[in-house]
Amino acid sequence: MSQPRRPHILLITTDQQRADALGINGNRFVETPNLDHMASRGVNFTRGYSTCPVCIPARRTLLSGMSPDEHGLRGYRDGQEFDPPSTLPGLLSAAGYQTQLIGKMHLHPQGKRYGFDNIILSETSNWRPRCETQKRNDYVPWLRQRGMDCHPHDHGISGNGRLVRPWSHADHLHHNKWLAEEAARFLTERRDPSAPVFLHLSFFHPHPPFVPLDHYL
Repeated sequence: MSQPRRPHILLITTDQQRADALGINGNRFVETPNLDHMASRGVNFTRGYSTCPVCIPARRTLLSGMSPDEHGLRGYRDGQEFDPPSTLPGLLSAAGYQTQLIGKMHLHPQGKRYGFDNIILSETSNWRPRCETQKRNDYVPWLRQRGMDCHPHDHGISGNGRLVRPWSHADHLHHNKWLAEEAARFLTERRDPSAPVFLHLSFFHPHPPFVPLDHYL
């Protein structure tokens, strides 16, 4: 008897996007047609809550299922090693899934796969080669292969600056475009067709600085 077909799992996360920053949830100023479309075809949890409203603790919980009390981090503290007893991608990998992260993980040590078969890592669209916790950024060598040798954050806005200006380079070089295209490339060219897929596509934006493509701005 054949085994039932297991579903593919695509987990998309965005950084610092509140639940009310969605058109489907009544926001008249933020246009989110693709997210609205997905929410209209599935379930839109209007009362879903994070275990902690801080980046790294929330990511630890999402990865491991542990509460902040259990995994030991309630506030923002970079460079704290995390070694959970099990992880969602690790369990899925053991069950025969091909597991892939594309984008932001923001856990320590950087580059640890935490159960993912493979990771394409970019914690931020910025480039911080002297930062012990964010040295690796797979976005930067990709830009260099396309002839962009300048710093990707040459707009002069700090990593948490709440200023706005349009992305000043070609549209296809934007961090969001790169992440989405890497995900499409994985699904169409790199995945194992004999195995179900778990893909975590983790966007850095809309975390500041705000540098959207000009036509979106």
